[in-house]
Amino acid sequence: MYKELISYALPISFVGLAIPLFQLVDLFSFNNALINSGAFIQGEAETAFGAYSGSAHKLILIPVALATAMSITLIPTITNSFTNKDHKLLQSQITQTYQIILFLSIPAAVGLSILSYPSFGVLFGFEDVSVGGYILRYYAPVAIFFSLFSVTAAILQGMNLQKFAVVSLTTGVVLKLSLNYWFVFIMGPVGSIMATYIGYAAAITINVWAIGKYAKYDYTLLVKRFGLIAVLVAVMGIAVWIVQGGAMVLFPLDSWFNAFLVLSFSVFTGGVLYLAASMKTGLAGKVLGHRFSILKTGDKS
Repeated sequence: MYKELISYALPISFVGLAIPLFQLVDLFSFNNALINSGAFIQGEAETAFGAYSGSAHKLILIPVALATAMSITLIPTITNSFTNKDHKLLQSQITQTYQIILFLSIPAAVGLSILSYPSFGVLFGFEDVSVGGYILRYYAPVAIFFSLFSVTAAILQGMNLQKFAVVSLTTGVVLKLSLNYWFVFIMGPVGSIMATYIGYAAAITINVWAIGKYAKYDYTLLVKRFGLIAVLVAVMGIAVWIVQGGAMVLFPLDSWFNAFLVLSFSVFTGGVLYLAASMKTGLAGKVLGHRFSILKTGDKS
C-alpha cells in the first residue's frame, strides 16, 4: 500500500513544482546574465528581476489559477472513464477540458499583454512601470503554457501515465536551464521569458503526444475550436488596442486614476466583445453550456 501511495504521490508532487523549478533557474542565472552582458548594472538587474519574478509573475497566475483548480478535480473523472474503458466519455472529457482552458486563458493572456502598462501601474505603482510593463507584455502569454501544462499533466495522471508528465517536466526544466543564461545575456529580461516558452512548449508537446497516443484522442475538433477562439481573440485584441490608444490620449498614464480609467474602458470593451462574439458564433454555448448560447436549440454545428 505504501509503495503504491509513493508511486502516485511523488510524480504528482514533482509535477506540482513546475513553476517553482522554472523560477529557481531564473533565481540563479537572471541577474548574473544581465550584469555580465554589460547592459545592466546591479540595481537595474535587481529591479528587472523583481518586476519579472515578482510583480508580473503574480499577475499571470490569475488565469492559471483556473487550470490548477480544474486539474485537481480532473484526475478522478478521467481515471473513472479510462479504467472503465469508456472511450467516448473520455474523449468528451478531454475535449471539454481543453476547450475551457483555451477559451478562458487565451483572451485573458492576450488582453493582459496588450494592457500590460496600465495593468502594472494600477496594481504595482508607476515607479517601475516602464520595465514592469515591458516585461509583462511578453510574459503574459506564458499563462497559456502554464495552464496547458497543468491540465495535460493532470489528464496523464488520471490515466496512470504520470511518468510522461515527469519526463516532460524534466525535459522542460533541462531546456530552461540550458538556455536561460545565454538568452538573458543576449536578449535581456525577455530572454528568460523565451527560455520559459521553449521549456514549457517542449513539456506540453510531450504531454499532448502521450494523451493522443494512449487515450487515442483525436485533436481534429479541438484544432477547429482553437482556430475559432484565435479569430475571436484577434478581433478582441484589436478592439482593446484601439480603445486603449484612444483612452490614453484622454487619460495619459501619469497617475493611478488615469491608468485605472484606461484599464477599465479597455477591459470592459474586450470582455463584452469577446463574450458577445463567442455567444453569437455558438462557441460559448459549446464550451460553457447552453445558458451561454443564443443559437437555436436544433443547431448543433
